Amino acid sequence: MTVHRQDTGEEVRCYDETHPVIRDIIDYATEYLTVGPDVHLWRKMVRDAGYPVYPGEVDGFGWLTAYFQMKEGILLFG
Repeated sequence: MTVHRQDTGEEVRCYDETHPVIRDIIDYATEYLTVGPDVHLWRKMVRDAGYPVYPGEVDGFGWLTAYFQMKEGILLFG
């Protein structure tokens, strides 16, 4: 599956979200990077580890969805 990045319009490949390992990563990322009191700390830790994380959909409360830019494509979560 491919999607278009909202910020650049670039078409990128997405990981298969039905794979168990990918599903665990998505669940973890959704819990720690889109909600909660420490989201900015968690986002910084992920970026510092070398995985850019960007907002997808945003509302007045914060990020609803987001994605990691990874070597082989993007991983959507939220």
